[in-house]
Amino acid sequence: FCVVDIETTGSINNGQIIEIGAIKLINGEQTGAFSTLIYTDYVPEMITELTGLSANDLIGAPNLACALKNFRDFLGSCVFVAHNVRFDYGFISKSLVDLGYPPLLNRPLCTVELARRCIPSQRYKLNSLKEILGIENIHHRAFSDAISAAEILKHCTLKLPWSVQSVEDLIFFSKTAPSLQIAPEPLNQAKFFNKD
Repeated sequence: FCVVDIETTGSINNGQIIEIGAIKLINGEQTGAFSTLIYTDYVPEMITELTGLSANDLIGAPNLACALKNFRDFLGSCVFVAHNVRFDYGFISKSLVDLGYPPLLNRPLCTVELARRCIPSQRYKLNSLKEILGIENIHHRAFSDAISAAEILKHCTLKLPWSVQSVEDLIFFSKTAPSLQIAPEPLNQAKFFNKD
């Protein structure tokens, strides 16, 4: 498994990747790590507030083509794992195609979908799951968010039924097993109308 997170300057249609963080896991053990900033000359103020990254931080960083080539070499044939995998996988794949490279063909696995089947919670955002699992690190930086997603993956794999024996079983389970999501508590209407 290669657990990935990216930071970007905007959406998949108008933004650019400015940071990639990734961790390779085999049998729950970390076997490799990848982290890079990516050069761009403009970072919106909102993104700087979110990530702490400004255009000045990216001076001297590799360009997008170089960073993506290095990342793809690191990724190899691993299963591509991310929290909301559609975003990270889609953004990286589109960026590769825009640069004239082939798209990603790795199998994707979403830790949001997997966590829904393994962790009882009202919410499945990264910070909500970090709180439940006691993961403490900075938020909205690619490498630390990749570490968080890797911890979620490891926790979930300990909760799997015996029938999950392969990667394909795991992906199927993440999409089809019953959800453990807890419904939010209903508002107590009585207290709004109680005159006491």
